[in-house]
Amino acid sequence: MKEGASDLVSKEVIEKVMNDLEPIRKQPGGTGCNTAAGLASFKAKVAIKGVVADDKMGQQYINDMQKYGVDSFIEKINSTEKTGVIIVIISPNGNRTMLAYPGVSQRVFFKRIDKDIIGNYKIVFSEG
Repeated sequence: MKEGASDLVSKEVIEKVMNDLEPIRKQPGGTGCNTAAGLASFKAKVAIKGVVADDKMGQQYINDMQKYGVDSFIEKINSTEKTGVIIVIISPNGNRTMLAYPGVSQRVFFKRIDKDIIGNYKIVFSEG
């Protein structure tokens, strides 16, 4: 993979990279998550809806959202897929190379969206 590129990778590739590299930091991220956490830091009433696998990374995601003060409507899915991960490798010259494994996050279907939850908020932001 070329430095500075971004690409979708398989579960096997992401597992190998995670085992071969010692990550400096693991944290939830993505546009929706970062927006929710940022707004919650200003004491806004914020919720996030999504899916994670029933695995260690999924539980960390749920715990971190709660720690940030975000109401979490995260569904754990028991699946052969893992929680989605993006590994960002930053080179010494500042280029970001991204390996993206969507995992179970690609299973967010319209039927999983709870209209009663959405009705409690003034603004709805969707990303995917």
